[in-house]
Amino acid sequence: QRPCVLLAATAARAEDARPLHGPWVGAIASTSSRFTVGIREEGRTSEGEFETTVGLGVRAGYDFLEYAGVWAEYEEEVHYGSFGGGLRLITPTETFRAGLSAGLRFIPHEPTLPFFTVGLLGEVRPWRHLGFGLEVARGWPLKGEVTRAQKGSTPQRIITLDGGPLRVALGLSWYF
Repeated sequence: QRPCVLLAATAARAEDARPLHGPWVGAIASTSSRFTVGIREEGRTSEGEFETTVGLGVRAGYDFLEYAGVWAEYEEEVHYGSFGGGLRLITPTETFRAGLSAGLRFIPHEPTLPFFTVGLLGEVRPWRHLGFGLEVARGWPLKGEVTRAQKGSTPQRIITLDGGPLRVALGLSWYF
């Protein structure tokens, strides 16, 4: 009788184990802070502003180790959209996880604005396949100036970037 109890207990523990690596997909809701840009076009200089915004998006990734993975996401926000990707380092724990993310984010504009992002993240996984996350990330421009070349009657435009947005994202992830 004792081997049956031991076998049942082992099987129950095996079912409770959460996968700590592999593919995942998710949905995010976020808010990004306001930031300003300088605009030079046809000898005129002005300042533009990207307003504080909220958005919804999708995210997917693959944790190739228990503590490291890659991610990509696309998000539509009220004032602009963005896409990005990068790496994440996360604690190899089952229920509560914390970590760091680093990557690139692009805001398609005239021209596309590139940012390097670093963030802190936390996640609660109350069930095997489902996780609830929070990430706070800051963006810094990859280039001080981004130029749109002149095309026909469209004049050359130079965008200067001094800073980037602070972003807070809430996420829901499904782990396969």
